[in-house]
Amino acid sequence: MASAAEVENFLTGKYKLEKYRELGYRGLWNLSSGRSQQVVMQIDERFLVVSSPFAKADDLPLPAAMKAAEDYVFGIKNDEGYYVIRHVIPLADIDESEVEWAVDVVAAVADAIEQDSVGGDSL
Repeated sequence: MASAAEVENFLTGKYKLEKYRELGYRGLWNLSSGRSQQVVMQIDERFLVVSSPFAKADDLPLPAAMKAAEDYVFGIKNDEGYYVIRHVIPLADIDESEVEWAVDVVAAVADAIEQDSVGGDSL
C-alpha cells in the first residue's frame, strides 16, 4: 500500500502540476488528439481522486450534464461551480500505470463531453 506522501512525491516528481487546495494538485494533461485538458488530483490517506472539468455549472443544467456523462462509468460532481468527471483509486492498489490510465481517461472523457455538450474550448 502506498502512503499519501509517496503518491504525492510520485505525482509531483513525474508530472508538471501546481499546488491546488490542501493535498491537491492540478495541471494540463495532453491528449492524443493534440488537445489538452485540465486535471485535478487530490490525495488523502486512502484514495487518489482524479477529476477534470467539462462545463461551468451555470452554463449547463444538471440534467444535461448527467445526460452527457451517462455513457461513462465515472462519477460526476459539481466542484466549485464546474461539473467534473471523477475517478477514485484506492491507495492500497495504486500503481503508475493505473494513475496514467485514470488521468488519460478522465481528461479524454471530460474533453469529449465538453466538445459534444458545451461546444467550447478546454477549460
